[in-house]
Amino acid sequence: MSTDHPEPQPSAHPSVAILQREIRVIGRPGWWALGGIALVASGVAVWSFVGKLSTKVAGPCMLLSSEGVVDVKAGAAGRLSEVSVRSGAQVREGDVVATISQPDQDERIKRLESRLQEIERRAESIGGLSSRGVALSNEAFARRLGYLERQIEVARSRTEIERNQIDTARQLVEQKLATRRSLEEAQRTLAATEMSIESLRRQLVEVERERTELTRREAEERSQVQLERSEAKRELALLRAERGRSTVVRSAFAGRVVEVKAGRGSLVATETPVVLLERSGGETGIEVVMYVASSDGKKINPGAAAELLPATAQRDEHGYVVGKVSYISDYPATPQALLATLGSDELVKELASMSAPFEVRIRLDNRDGKLVWTRAKDDAPDLRAGTLCSGKVTVRNERPIGFVIPALRKQTS
Repeated sequence: MSTDHPEPQPSAHPSVAILQREIRVIGRPGWWALGGIALVASGVAVWSFVGKLSTKVAGPCMLLSSEGVVDVKAGAAGRLSEVSVRSGAQVREGDVVATISQPDQDERIKRLESRLQEIERRAESIGGLSSRGVALSNEAFARRLGYLERQIEVARSRTEIERNQIDTARQLVEQKLATRRSLEEAQRTLAATEMSIESLRRQLVEVERERTELTRREAEERSQVQLERSEAKRELALLRAERGRSTVVRSAFAGRVVEVKAGRGSLVATETPVVLLERSGGETGIEVVMYVASSDGKKINPGAAAELLPATAQRDEHGYVVGKVSYISDYPATPQALLATLGSDELVKELASMSAPFEVRIRLDNRDGKLVWTRAKDDAPDLRAGTLCSGKVTVRNERPIGFVIPALRKQTS
């Protein structure tokens, strides 16, 4: 009796074939790989909801003093005879930074000084002559007055005698010892004497009038000379004061010289910038002015985070300086506004290639009196006004899931 069993015949049904296949068991390395894939997928899923993607706007920028920069301008036209400061020099308010030579004004002052000297000599001459003339005139008038007064006294004495003669002649006529003709002759002589007295009195009044008129003319001449002298002195003082203001260029502010725009020997017109000054004093600090394209200007809001890379720093070594937007202009900046802010024609020309730039002001973060860097190091470079930089301003933060599912973009931004 045979103990051999017959070989099973293959079944024609597919499900039976599947069940009859050999089952392989996954080993430990496979489970590790599967776990890693699951972990990465979980991390991506969590990051898509928790992570953040930032949209940033970039643009050129420059560090400025919080007090700003100003031009020290010439007060008059002329040639610079001396420039007293150099770039980097510290100046105080009222310090002289340059001197302007003005030959025309100097010539006017010389002519006026000569005229004043001539008036002084004339006044001195008039004073001396007047003193001597007054003395001589008083002496001459005194002699004339004395002579007239003596003549009047003599005439008065003669009238007394002539009146006595008339009385005597009248008595003789009454006594018929003399003719009436002698009486009339005596009366005519008295009348003539009285007329001479009246004439002498009129001469006395005329002499007094002449002396008064002479004194008046001398006083007027002295007053005229004094007036001319005072006017010349006043005009000379004004010219000298004007020269002091116009030929000496003084700084109206304290600060540091950023640039000397006109050197010795340069011809300057009124209001020509001579020195570019970075103001100091009051609450000092550093702020940043940044310019962005017109298409990006309205995307920025005050308070937005900013990152700045100064030209003197290495990004890999120091990272960025961080700050916040404090101001964004409502309208694009004009070339005149750019020049007033930057103080440099070259920088304005460089920014002119940017179509209608918007101005952004950034206040740098400060911690314990130090600027905040993204990679804090003790050897971070010192930043000074005038340093060029490149900046980035964050205009939008979004969750990654929003890029995958656009419907969630607004809720996750």
